[in-house]
Amino acid sequence: MTTSEGLMLDFAIYEGAKTMFGESNLGLGPSVILSLAKSIPPGSCVYHDRYFTTVPLIEEMEKLNLHSTGTIMQNRIPDRATIKFKKDSAMRRGEC
Repeated sequence: MTTSEGLMLDFAIYEGAKTMFGESNLGLGPSVILSLAKSIPPGSCVYHDRYFTTVPLIEEMEKLNLHSTGTIMQNRIPDRATIKFKKDSAMRRGEC
């Protein structure tokens, strides 16, 4: 975990299945984020990539008064069948 300027605040070395990150009921990725988030003050903003992002993680971060932003894989969105996404080829330049 680093600041926006690149200053390292905390880190954890992954050693395989025996690595303990605390809360594991949300999965490995979210447990890493929750473990590292213990060392930052409430109200902080945390940015993470798609390996770590899940909807339950974002909800848990909100309970801890931490802002959480990350890209998310479509298969990690509950009830994703009801969400209609445009195909990339159908989008105009700059459209999301």
